[in-house]
Amino acid sequence: MKTLINAKLICLTIAALSMGASAQTMGEQLKAMRAEQDRVKAEEDFKNRQIRAEQEARQKAAQERERDRQEQVARMEKERQQQNFELERKRIEANQAVEKERLAVVREQQARAAKERARSQAYEDEQRRLDLVERKADIAMRRARADRSNDYIDRELSREDAKSNVINSNADANRNLSEGGRDMLRGIGKGAERHGLGK
Repeated sequence: MKTLINAKLICLTIAALSMGASAQTMGEQLKAMRAEQDRVKAEEDFKNRQIRAEQEARQKAAQERERDRQEQVARMEKERQQQNFELERKRIEANQAVEKERLAVVREQQARAAKERARSQAYEDEQRRLDLVERKADIAMRRARADRSNDYIDRELSREDAKSNVINSNADANRNLSEGGRDMLRGIGKGAERHGLGK
C-alpha cells in the first residue's frame, strides 16, 4: 500500500515539476507537494482506520460468535449435567424402592418363619405334654395291674375262654349248617330218584 502511495507521490511530483507554471516558484511547488503528501497520508490513514475498524468489527463479531458458541456449549453441558443428575436421582429412587420392597419381603418371610417356628414349638410342646400324660397313664395302669394282677389274670383268662367258646360255637354252627345242607341235598336226591327225575 505504501509503495502505491509513494508511486503516486512521485508521479504527482514529476507532473507538478513538468508543468512548471510560470508564476509558481519552487517553494510553492514544494508546498503543493507537501499538501498533496498530507492529503494522500490522510487518505491512507483514513483507509487504514477503516481497515482496522473492519478488522476489529470482524474480530469482535468472531469473538461474539465464539462467546455465543461457548455459552451454548455451557448451556448444553449444564442441561446434560441436569439430565444426568435427574437420571441418577431416578435410578437411586428406583434402587431404594426395590430395596424397600426386598426388605419388606424379607421381613414378611422372617415373620412367617417365626410364626411357623412358634407353631412348631407349640406343637412339639403339646406333643411332649401328651407323651408325658400317656406315659404317666401307662405307668399308673401298670402299677394298678401289678396291684391287682390276679384280677387281671382272671379277667384275661375269662376273656380268652369267652373267645374260645364263641369260636367253638361258630364252628359248631357252621358244622351243623353244613351237615344240614348235606342231609337236605341227600333227601332231595333220594326224592328225585323216587320220582324218576334223575333219569
